[in-house]
Amino acid sequence: MGELTESDIDMLMTKFELPKALRGDISRFLMGTPVMPHENFLVLLSLFNLALNGNAVPMTEILTGGPMKDAPKEDYIDTVDIVQPRTSGEYEETIRYLIRNGMVDEIEKLRFENYQGVVGQLGPSQMRSLKNSLIILNSMCLRAAISGGLDTETAYTLGELYVQRIENTQTLTELGKLSQTIKRDYCRRVKQLSAPKIDNLYVLRSAEYVQKHIYEKVTARELAEQAGVSPEYLSTLFSEHMKCSIPQYIARQKILEAKKLLRFTEKPLSEIAALLNFSSQSYFQAQFKKIRGITPAAYREKYRKGARGD
Repeated sequence: MGELTESDIDMLMTKFELPKALRGDISRFLMGTPVMPHENFLVLLSLFNLALNGNAVPMTEILTGGPMKDAPKEDYIDTVDIVQPRTSGEYEETIRYLIRNGMVDEIEKLRFENYQGVVGQLGPSQMRSLKNSLIILNSMCLRAAISGGLDTETAYTLGELYVQRIENTQTLTELGKLSQTIKRDYCRRVKQLSAPKIDNLYVLRSAEYVQKHIYEKVTARELAEQAGVSPEYLSTLFSEHMKCSIPQYIARQKILEAKKLLRFTEKPLSEIAALLNFSSQSYFQAQFKKIRGITPAAYREKYRKGARGD
């Protein structure tokens, strides 16, 4: 690849969904990066590893990636199935919660066939019944998206388009695929609306790092090293752009993840505390109550009773 053009930068901004406010900083950084042959870059990587770790890595091993080590843990919520709703009311409440909070990964685990099972036959034929079920699902998702902040006109326009697609679909298999598309589309739109508008590259990198390592112990010093700045400077940036300290931000993100585990798995509090790397169950409970104003056990019980809310 040769020198970057403005078009290349626009493509990178779109691909990685970077805030437009950062375009100037990103453009200056990339445009200021020297261009060199691929082989020279591999040599520099090998020398950098030698200086950092004391051992030389062959260029062939750099190209193939070598053995993986210290890989971050997968998000636990992505490795287990969520507890499926047992009634139409539970299903709608779950849909509302997931879409309102932009939880795309979780909503893809919500099985549409479970909803069909609890509402029963809704038409004279299997095809008509499935289409009617999907129209109801579309209406649920539409209302949930509006609740999550999606513009009303956009939501209703989208709803009308999906009703047309439902009616024009001719096979049960395609209808099943469409059910996933509908849920994911509404949820993704809300997620884009609710994404934090971080206009500082160092804070953005740190926030992304916290999310990717949410099941690990993350410290302010570690974040600063990843961002390439001093802990003191990064702390100042967090106070300015996030209106909280770095430890407070990390705790809030872990509690957000805990809410998912409490609602969508049957894991005991002790296991959730351990998964999220809290020092103890009691500390996890104290942090949860401090941030959410309710204990983890009470939050889970509230959801099981069908309470509406976040």
